[in-house]
Amino acid sequence: IFTNTRDTAEALAFRLRSCFPELAILVHHGSLSKEERLEAEGKLKSGELQALVCTSSLELGIDIGSIDLVIQYASPRQATTLLQRVGRSGHRIGGIARGLIIALHPEEVLEAAVLTKMGLRGELEKVPRITALDVLAHQIIGILLDHDGKLGLKEIYSIVKGARPYRSLSVGEFLKVIDQLSKEGLVRVTDEGILSIRRGAWKYYYTNLSTIPDTISYEVEDIISRRKVGELDIEFIAKYGQEGLNFILGGRVWRIISIDHERRKILVEESENIEAAVPAWAGELIPVPFRCALEVASLRRRIAAYIQKGRRNPLMSYPLSKRALNSVIEYMREICSRRLPIPDDRNVLVELIRKKYLVIHVPLGSNGCYALGLLLSKLISELLNTTVAFRNDPYRVILTAGTVLSVKDIIKALDMLKDCDYEDKIKEAIAESMAFRWRLFNVAKRFGLLRSDTDFSVVSKRFIEMVRGSPVYEEAMNEVLRDKVDLEALKWFINRLRKGTIKVHTIEVNEPTPFSEPLIKMYFYDFISAKRPLSVIINLLRERISRTNVLLVCLTCLKWSSVRTIKTLPERPTCPNCGSRFIASVSTFDEKEAMSIIRKLRRREGLTRREKELLKQIQERARIVLLYGKKGVMTLAARGVGPKTAMKILREAKDEDDLMMKILNAERQYFRTRRFWD
Repeated sequence: IFTNTRDTAEALAFRLRSCFPELAILVHHGSLSKEERLEAEGKLKSGELQALVCTSSLELGIDIGSIDLVIQYASPRQATTLLQRVGRSGHRIGGIARGLIIALHPEEVLEAAVLTKMGLRGELEKVPRITALDVLAHQIIGILLDHDGKLGLKEIYSIVKGARPYRSLSVGEFLKVIDQLSKEGLVRVTDEGILSIRRGAWKYYYTNLSTIPDTISYEVEDIISRRKVGELDIEFIAKYGQEGLNFILGGRVWRIISIDHERRKILVEESENIEAAVPAWAGELIPVPFRCALEVASLRRRIAAYIQKGRRNPLMSYPLSKRALNSVIEYMREICSRRLPIPDDRNVLVELIRKKYLVIHVPLGSNGCYALGLLLSKLISELLNTTVAFRNDPYRVILTAGTVLSVKDIIKALDMLKDCDYEDKIKEAIAESMAFRWRLFNVAKRFGLLRSDTDFSVVSKRFIEMVRGSPVYEEAMNEVLRDKVDLEALKWFINRLRKGTIKVHTIEVNEPTPFSEPLIKMYFYDFISAKRPLSVIINLLRERISRTNVLLVCLTCLKWSSVRTIKTLPERPTCPNCGSRFIASVSTFDEKEAMSIIRKLRRREGLTRREKELLKQIQERARIVLLYGKKGVMTLAARGVGPKTAMKILREAKDEDDLMMKILNAERQYFRTRRFWD
């Protein structure tokens, strides 16, 4: 059973095991340990498994004759992927590959049907021509090492041109790479055109043998329970990681409170804002091609004509089950009955939701819609002088801004799009994007410009300007243009806008139309859990604080101190030695300093200026415990809550539940602002 993401593989395997406990079902994906993957592969080969849920990790090189059927859960997104995955079945003499697709939404039924038909017709996605300059730089050093560290430029160029990916490499491009290596001190060029290696060349070559970026994960921790939610990789953080971002992980929507790059930890809280949430698996999805998206849009138009005008059902020529076919017809019939404008290959729908989200429905494929999103977000941000973010799928782009949006904004942006030099404009937009920064970071490492252990934060605006015009910059730009942007799809759309052969319809709604649902729910709506009720959040916070250990010190007799778990304390803590309730509650992190001051007080020794300040804080803590008892101890145990904040919280809290919420808000504020004053 193939899925498109690791999260889906885990969730689906869990559900299948819950429904069919008698069956042997395992999961296989790249995030599992080598031992777990080998165990799953071994049991699959031996026939011990009834099902194996996997990602592309088992797409290649698996030739097991006992596999009878391949199930693709959700759209395969490309015809090549579909054929490759279905081809894992029937791998025996006389065997026939058998596969089926389980679609999660009527729109996905159409996409899967189109891809299946493309696969049966042999219409596969083209493999892009790659002339990677960073790989070329590495190979030039390798060629020199093979020739005792010295070789003529003409000979090296001839060797490189002999490789198919570099047959169109110009002399100018080649010399720019040589110049880059020379500036980095890796090679030396003589007047006679002889290239030789320098001291750092060996280290550069052998520490950059792979083009796969290093994977670093950040732990995601729930601010309320302080429990680990999961992990996010550095690429996701580089592209999307900012305070306030909503993202989906582990079947829930979370909002980032703070990011600690040193400890590689992200603190989060639950959120209800699913519309703006970015899935943690966003980078895992392969792009749906423009050709497929356009045919899906054309099918929408023809199905509407079948429903409204009684024309021939266009779905009859596609490999669909009766149930799948009927689901699409009923879905489209409902839309037609609501008299909504239908986005297709001739009509664009602009949908403004609650004046917060602008959705542009246009079938440009994943990379075409990404390109359109980049351009529109840049144009609208310049128009409104505010930050505009976007998300996309193969059929639509959703825009959000730091201000109220209107239909006029998008219409004006589309007019600007018709008049601008879109190729130059998109390069400007790419250069400002996090996707470009991430690519530039990795290309710079592969070129040897940055060390392998360099932190991503180095890629600042100043760094980008420093490398602009270099092969490092050009290769990063080429990677984004090749892997993320479809200029042909964008050109198709803009040309039709200019000619007026594509109509733009606008609507304003309070709730998303059925057309927006796939992007807002990202096809994974069945795995999204409801946000925890407020009562559960309060109980989790109370439980976490109750488990905290604190140092209690009697400031009356100065003879009693003890580390206690808050849960075990009475409502009014008292000193067992003298009966006083003037007891300070101190974090165990500050235990050493606090006890040093207490010992000095016992011996009646003088205190330093810093110690006097700390004693004042300890006394303030004791006053809070004297006034509020155990509640005071709980409040002081919250992260980032000092005596002044604690006193304010305790005075204003109406009851214990309100106290917990005020503590939570104080912790949020602390983690948001900690880096400015910690």
